[in-house]
Amino acid sequence: IARGSPGRFPRGVLRLAGSNWSLYNRWFAGSPGGRFLSLMVGISRSTFLGCVTMDFTLSEELVGIRDLTRKFAAEQIAPHARKWDEAKWLPNEVIAEMGKAGLLSVALPEEFGGSGQGLLGMTVVVEEIARWCGGTALFIAAHSGLCSTHIRLAGSDAQKKKWLPHLGTGEVIGSWCLSEPDCGTDAEALTTRAEKTKSGWKLNGRKFWITNGKRAGVFVVTARTKPERGARTISAFIVEGDRKGLIRGLWLTIILGA
Repeated sequence: IARGSPGRFPRGVLRLAGSNWSLYNRWFAGSPGGRFLSLMVGISRSTFLGCVTMDFTLSEELVGIRDLTRKFAAEQIAPHARKWDEAKWLPNEVIAEMGKAGLLSVALPEEFGGSGQGLLGMTVVVEEIARWCGGTALFIAAHSGLCSTHIRLAGSDAQKKKWLPHLGTGEVIGSWCLSEPDCGTDAEALTTRAEKTKSGWKLNGRKFWITNGKRAGVFVVTARTKPERGARTISAFIVEGDRKGLIRGLWLTIILGA
């Protein structure tokens, strides 16, 4: 890091040589920052013995899922992808077949009918599908990633038992509702409100650019529970697709499956 470099350490030079750190604090040895960096370099000399590497090798289970998805995509998606784009619609029959093949439940725990491979497993599926059809891959990302995963991570036991098995088979389509017409995906600025009533929660607001919104059977909707802004003023709510008061508005066909 050269002296005077913008956004760097303008008053000193830090050099990495093999497994040894060398600090030249000619200009700031006595400063608090200099003493801190000197301490860190001293620690590094005794603890840093080599580079940290990451293993990107897929497990045997994930290799099997990858190969299954690749075959499914080549045979059942690739021949029809252009036609689906032109029609701006992903057939329900294809979603059902993906459910039967287990492609929608890879991330779910086995107790809910899934493969227990988490988000990495879902990412492998999305990557293979996206080779041939970005719209279908986006459908899975919204359905399995945004909707199912939020219920899996934050839902009650009763909510998980009610929704996850059906989301995993594709019997129920899931959607995630964050974006709004006035603030886009700026979560802190969302205006949808959630008010606690005697019978539960009442949501009031508008959402926009909602993937799978036209046919979803369940929505995970973000709403503000307090008027002020802050990390703990927004919650996510499960809203059934046939809930009274839910209005599905303009159908945007820019994104396949929306």
